[in-house]
Amino acid sequence: MRNIYPKKYYPTKQKVYGHLYDAYELIYDVYDSQGKKLFSSDHRDRNSNMTHGSTESDLKELGKTAKTNYFAPVKATTGPFRLVATTISKREPTDLRIQLDPTEVNHAPVTAEYKGNRFTFTSFGPNKEPEKEHPEEMRVEMEMELNKSGLPLIWYALDEEGRLYRLHEDSATTHKNRTYRIEGLHQPKKLTLYLQEITIRYPIHWETIIQ
Repeated sequence: MRNIYPKKYYPTKQKVYGHLYDAYELIYDVYDSQGKKLFSSDHRDRNSNMTHGSTESDLKELGKTAKTNYFAPVKATTGPFRLVATTISKREPTDLRIQLDPTEVNHAPVTAEYKGNRFTFTSFGPNKEPEKEHPEEMRVEMEMELNKSGLPLIWYALDEEGRLYRLHEDSATTHKNRTYRIEGLHQPKKLTLYLQEITIRYPIHWETIIQ
């Protein structure tokens, strides 16, 4: 992929490996013998019964990954069980960059599209409720229409003086409306947003029986 970042900010090979080694995830459901869904590894499924997941990867062999999912106990049921893989989730780098005029975006939202996904930036300004550790920070709000994508989305901002900032997602936002904090950024005259990474979900169908 073409380097869209200033040279001094371009990530090293080690950092790229550390960020993309867990680039693929298999999403699946587990059913009992009566066809009732017991578990799902999809974090977007509110009835998944999944408590958490963990990933172990060997960076010496890029792509060698073992993932373990943990699920809450369910009432006793009989097998055999059916595991159905429904989706491959793949984290991909992008070359999307968006120019924002901080003085205009509040009344003239800026929209960009990437692989059928639409991002509309609707608000920009000082964060009125900053964290204690970062009393000076800006806040940007965005509306999303996701087609094949999941979360997370990795965003960076570049000001007019060439300083790069990571956008930190506010935990209070919803799935379609996101709010990001930009720590250490004062009121910029110009701002360029870079979507470094996006998660694309590709539908599949594969199943097997678990005795």
